[in-house]
Amino acid sequence: MKKNPYIDKNGQAWPYGEFFGDGFCKFAYNNSNANRFFPKARQEALDLGYTWNDEAEHQPDATISGSELPETIEEVDESILKEIISCTTCERKYKIASLEFDLLRKMNIPLPAQCLKCRENSRFNKINMPGLYDRVCMKCGINIRTPFSPDRTETIYCEKCYQGKFL
Repeated sequence: MKKNPYIDKNGQAWPYGEFFGDGFCKFAYNNSNANRFFPKARQEALDLGYTWNDEAEHQPDATISGSELPETIEEVDESILKEIISCTTCERKYKIASLEFDLLRKMNIPLPAQCLKCRENSRFNKINMPGLYDRVCMKCGINIRTPFSPDRTETIYCEKCYQGKFL
């Protein structure tokens, strides 16, 4: 194996073929979907090496409210692409992109009255959240966390026992 070409600011060595550390993430932890599945407080995320963003988002003035949008896509022309729309849920401002407009027109879907973030939140709230359960390895008896609930009948092994049995 070659010498390690990179050591991060925390002194962690990253050999060839390994993923880079958490500090390389393009998005701050509080702006990522990771925070939805594994919520962390600001200091906890920083202590783990994640970045955090406390900057207030700059919002331009809206030229039209989402509640004023026409009900059908046939009633809208391409001038909507120049408008800044105010979300009906959170007041965040957004624009309709030309590719999005073309798709909406092709699919005969009305313009969205909510911003992208509110639409994403609505979709996210419809999914089942994964859960982790405290279980015991059925071979060596150590405590482990697994997505398999205690009322399920699967045989559960810790990583070491699983690799010893199957690898």
